Amino acid sequence: MGWKLPPEVALGRVEEARVLREQGLSYRAIGKRFDVSMSVVQRWLKPAYAERARERNRQWHVDKRELKRERNRAYRAAHPLFTTWTGIKWRCTNPAADSYPDYGGRGITLHEPWSASFAAFEDWVNGNLGSRPDGMTLDRIDNDGNYEPGNLRWATRREQCQNARAKVSNADADKLRAQLRAAGLEPCV
Repeated sequence: MGWKLPPEVALGRVEEARVLREQGLSYRAIGKRFDVSMSVVQRWLKPAYAERARERNRQWHVDKRELKRERNRAYRAAHPLFTTWTGIKWRCTNPAADSYPDYGGRGITLHEPWSASFAAFEDWVNGNLGSRPDGMTLDRIDNDGNYEPGNLRWATRREQCQNARAKVSNADADKLRAQLRAAGLEPCV
């Protein structure tokens, strides 16, 4: 049940279950009478059983969480592009990402089939660009283009820095704002 009984009702049920057990009813029969499972009745009547069940449940969640973490670590090790793919998706689609304004905020997207499937992304990169060379990362050829076939390459950090957008100085920004106001448009901050 998703809701809790008031303590006095719960204690009353426990006492009634104790009496029924002393009369020889099975845990299953008592559970049917109260519309609860057999294990709930056992937890009512056996404090040690209840504690073991709580501990087992806690351990199950801990084990499950650790198993998931281990699976993710193994997947990342087997698929080095996975972290790259998740980073691209994050900065292109999630407004909470720090770099979203420079990617998704500017309209840069991830090719739709790749967005839906890491396997499609990995197959294209391995089939067209080959495996990642040492010291290189994935880069967009056209810095204003999307993450799509034909616009990706392996590049060094130096090549990526040279492929960056030109920084706008404050004087240039002020001049652009004045031009926008003269045209009757309100510039963004």
